[in-house]
Order: sequence, then C-alpha cells, then structure tokens
Amino acid sequence: MSKGSDDVPVSPLFLLYSREILAARQVLDLACGRGRHSLAAAKGKAVVVGLDRNRTHLRYLYSKAKHQKMNSKLFLVCGDLEADSQHILLEQTWDVVLVFRYLHRPLCNWIGQALRPGGLLLYETFTKEQVKFNTGPKNPDFLLEKGELPELFSTLESEYFEETISYDRGQALASLAARRVCNN
Repeated sequence: MSKGSDDVPVSPLFLLYSREILAARQVLDLACGRGRHSLAAAKGKAVVVGLDRNRTHLRYLYSKAKHQKMNSKLFLVCGDLEADSQHILLEQTWDVVLVFRYLHRPLCNWIGQALRPGGLLLYETFTKEQVKFNTGPKNPDFLLEKGELPELFSTLESEYFEETISYDRGQALASLAARRVCNN
C-alpha cells in the first residue's frame, strides 16, 4: 500500500505504521483534506472518520470512497477545528489519530487525550524551514520550530521523531509517532 487519494503517495510515516493502522478499530483523520490517508486507513478493519472544514474536499473524498466501495467504512464530518474546539469528535477516544500537513497548537493537548490507552498518534507537518520553498504555508503560526513537535505531545511516549528537508520535493517536515501510555 503506497497510494492514497489521486495516486499521491501516503506519507512514509503512515507506511511505517500501516499494519497497526489497518488493524485498528477506530481511526480519526483530522484535517483530512482530499483523504489520501483516510482512504489508505479504510483499506483495513477500521472505521475511519475524516474531519475537514473544506466541503469540496470532503465531497471529492466521498466520491473516491464510493468508487472504491469503501464509503461504508469512511465517515466524513465537515467542521472547523479552530473555530469549534468543542466538536463532538473531540469527546471520543480513538485507536489511531492521524494529522498530516496541519497545525493548530491549541488542539495538541486534546489530541493526546483523545487517544485510548496504548493508542497511536501519527503527526506530520511543516517546519519553519518550509519558507525556503515556493510551496506550503509561510505563516509562522502554521510552522513548527526545530524540535517543537515532540514537546507539543510531551504527555505521550514518543516512538519516532524526525525532521527532514527535501529539496527535490520542496518540503521541510517534522514527523512524530507517539503513543498514549497505558495506565495500569
């Protein structure tokens, strides 16, 4: 499994944890966009909930899921995480939470709490180095400082963290896999 929506490859971070994602029962994909990770996750056992504020992207994702006969496993919710922090999805717990190419720091505490004990967070987004390229966000509110991502999830147990700059792809990313510690 290496392709998601529109044949755009899913993140290598997703691939690294794909077995666990495909075996999960409930997956939440925040700011899912056009759904490359939502669709890839829905190929497994999980019920996948994709949340995004862009209705056009969600309609596209629904059409893609229907075409791939995965629409019964994929539930799409239109919502603005920055404006509606009391969204009902924020009150549930999840086996896996996916966040790719999105940053809203006030949500980080909730995201950690939204994981079930032992639950997995995969988070990947742009760093301040992204300003070197012609693509991606330029607003510092949406760019991570060096080493910031694991600090935002300090209550979770970090399993994987990497910051990379890819000049050929024009992106500077921080990638984190972290787990909510099981309380005995």
